[in-house]
Amino acid sequence: MLCNRQQDGSIESPVRSCSSKCGLTLEPSNKSTALPISPAKPISLDERVDECITRLYRSVVSVPPERFRLWALESLKSVIPFDSAIWGSGKWEERRFHALTLSNQPEHFAQVLESSANENPLIAKLIQSEPDTPTTMESVFPDAQFYKSNLYRSTFGPYGIERLLSTMHVDPRSGLYSLVSLYRSDRNAAFTEQEKAIQRRLTYHLFNALSHSFFIHLVRTHRDRPAGASTAVVDR
Repeated sequence: MLCNRQQDGSIESPVRSCSSKCGLTLEPSNKSTALPISPAKPISLDERVDECITRLYRSVVSVPPERFRLWALESLKSVIPFDSAIWGSGKWEERRFHALTLSNQPEHFAQVLESSANENPLIAKLIQSEPDTPTTMESVFPDAQFYKSNLYRSTFGPYGIERLLSTMHVDPRSGLYSLVSLYRSDRNAAFTEQEKAIQRRLTYHLFNALSHSFFIHLVRTHRDRPAGASTAVVDR
């Protein structure tokens, strides 16, 4: 910074010199010159769904295949709140699950579902006419009838299940189905049309991310197998 030296030897700063010559008065200020910080923009529901899908695919390298289904179900809670859930696969003709992951339900709940399969109109609807379509129990079994039915008293009521939202995918080549059901314990908290749309979008990525998880595991463990050995992912 350049300063002006006066005749008496004092030094006059250019700011003071300019203010005196231009007739301006500069007052000291204690106000901060920092720019105001804008509040963070809320993340929209669509953005949270996008983030959930991204996490599904990114996590196939960090979550072991045997834990992936449960981890993925828990991840869904960030966009569709629920109290418990199942993710199972099997063959409808056998009325049993070949593989089943339970979230916040006891292990024997699988046998309870299997034993009531023939009287469950939701499963029949999903398999026969609306695969890959999220469907609620009340859309096929009106509340007034469902809550008085043996199906509710024996299968869902004892396990705190009041509302159901399910999606099923059937593999046309093998005939195997994959079923994802979300459960709520509050009868007044019915699943909304928006939540059904979210589940429709997410289940496609659930099934595909799980497939990626298995095949990445096979690639990673390739060196652990004998030379010339073959591998496969087989439904039990």
